[in-house]
Amino acid sequence: MKTKPSKPVSLKARVMVDGGVVLSLGPKKLAFILPEIFSEGWAKNTAKASSKGRQALVTVPTGTIGLKTHVKPAKNGFQITAVLTPLSDVKIIHIRQVVNMPYNDWAGKSFSLGNTKGTIPVKPSADNKISEGKSVRLVLGPQASLGGKNLQIQAPRLQ
Repeated sequence: MKTKPSKPVSLKARVMVDGGVVLSLGPKKLAFILPEIFSEGWAKNTAKASSKGRQALVTVPTGTIGLKTHVKPAKNGFQITAVLTPLSDVKIIHIRQVVNMPYNDWAGKSFSLGNTKGTIPVKPSADNKISEGKSVRLVLGPQASLGGKNLQIQAPRLQ
């Protein structure tokens, strides 16, 4: 009996209208990436779709910030850049780029954050903390749904 070889599934990154990015492997969603902007009192503000072309808008109590997200192919992955531009005078206290991944996809898998290595618990702790530290690289896996490969995230500062 002959079988057809399966089609290779490629990693894709798609910029959403709110400036977030969805990483997927075929139909499987691997990660959701989005910036969060905090104003006074640690009020979290996220972008919303805008009619201003490819720019999303973040409204904070003191004004508005434009968000343009760019994705370009890089060796073995993508480079994701989010550019925030104040459209008026604004006061913010903190900005971060958040990467959300389905917990069950990584439970029981290994990770490394800088020099710290470990296993992601099958049951998360009450505070959901797995590891803490500052690094430029986070590695998760290997993961069967990635063909036995790792997921690596690199940034100037990861926590």
